[in-house]
Amino acid sequence: MLLAMIKKDIKLHMKDFQFQIMFIVCLSLFLITGYRSTGNWKGLQEEYQSNVSNCQAKNSKYINNMMASLQSAFIYYLDEPNSSLLVSNTSGYPTGYYSSMTVNKPQRYDVHTPYKSFFRLNWLYIIGVLGSLMALLFSYDVISREKQNGTFRLMIVDGVSRINVVLSKFIAIFFLFIIAMVPGILLSVLTFSLMTGLFSWSLIMKFIMFLAICLPFISFFILCGLLISTGKNYRNNIIVTMTLWLLFIIIIPESASIIGKQAVKVKTDTEYRNEISTARNQAYDKWYEIAGGDKVDFNSVAGNMNLKDGLRAKGFHEMSVVDAQIFNKQSLDLFKQKEFIQKVSSFSPFGLLDNMTEVILEMGYFRFRNILKQFGERQSQVEKSFIEIDRQDPRSVHLFYSGASGDTGTLSNEGLVAFTTQSYPKPEQLIITQYRETSWSEKLRIILIPLLILIGMNLLLWLLLTLKMKNFDVR
Repeated sequence: MLLAMIKKDIKLHMKDFQFQIMFIVCLSLFLITGYRSTGNWKGLQEEYQSNVSNCQAKNSKYINNMMASLQSAFIYYLDEPNSSLLVSNTSGYPTGYYSSMTVNKPQRYDVHTPYKSFFRLNWLYIIGVLGSLMALLFSYDVISREKQNGTFRLMIVDGVSRINVVLSKFIAIFFLFIIAMVPGILLSVLTFSLMTGLFSWSLIMKFIMFLAICLPFISFFILCGLLISTGKNYRNNIIVTMTLWLLFIIIIPESASIIGKQAVKVKTDTEYRNEISTARNQAYDKWYEIAGGDKVDFNSVAGNMNLKDGLRAKGFHEMSVVDAQIFNKQSLDLFKQKEFIQKVSSFSPFGLLDNMTEVILEMGYFRFRNILKQFGERQSQVEKSFIEIDRQDPRSVHLFYSGASGDTGTLSNEGLVAFTTQSYPKPEQLIITQYRETSWSEKLRIILIPLLILIGMNLLLWLLLTLKMKNFDVR
């Protein structure tokens, strides 16, 4: 009986002009997304290749002299555009970074960075914004309409339980969503893959996982619609439906950003610069006293008659280190703020979907944090390599800091150099173009809690719906 009811509801909906329009619109939007994402990818790919070439050219001028590299060469990270453009536009995070050899201070490289926009055509917008609205519009009056037509009472008389009536409506609308979305998604992937040449089983796995987390998201709004449909004043159903959609899709996610910025405040750039200036002065005073205080001119190479003790180099290097630490502290403060915003947005199913999508497709804030971590690891690796090679040079006095080139004139009379002038044997390490992806087990661990919250929301709605149906007046 239940299966027959589901088939009947699906057939009725598929014959409905409203569903046919929705199917055509979804198919068209997904196809346009495939074409637009391809165009974006090609533009970003050209810029990416140009940036890689430019960075290689810049470093090639200095990499034959490791001492010159300390001051003038940089470690670069350039993020290659990928298939996540299909699902969501990047969230305004930099796609490239650079830092000196001596300290881990990743700064934004001058590359094109698309910003996240609410009304930006992509999968997250189509499914998250339009899909949720369609789920509500297809379900907000199905039960009240059956009651008005008298068919609900007839089904009860025929021995169909109230729960089975609701369940058949839920499954039918859920299945309609799959029919409306899946062909468009496949067409979008096919268009993007054929025009960009990007195809891998890892890519397919990401898309499957994204669609999997979309299912409880859509079911939440179907259940909301069914619950609204059981209301006594069915004339107000459409008002309640639109209010609910605005609350969960726009108001809560947008309010989360406002609340987060007020609750977890980040200092201004001026305040961070003042903090850096204070810390640098303290480091300077510390090493100035160690070097002899008024007996030496700490700022001048000529005034420090004993470069070989390395005190001046250590002092200026520590000034650079504390500068980088406070600079990176600014990023950590922004991380805390962003994490708080994500927690607040978790009160909305759309916020949960957005947060899980970032993890599955490794984009936005999730990718940003991983990039900075991987960048720090590479900077540390290069720094150790430089120091190790320098130790093997008998002419070097091992002054590892960015101003080493300026000390060479003072040491040249003794046949010494501040730092080794050998060529760096691994110049490819200075440009990072490969992003190391997170393992699937780790991704699943991260999204487990938001996924359980979303499933819990569904279960709560189903419980409320079953309780409401027990006392539902079918007359």
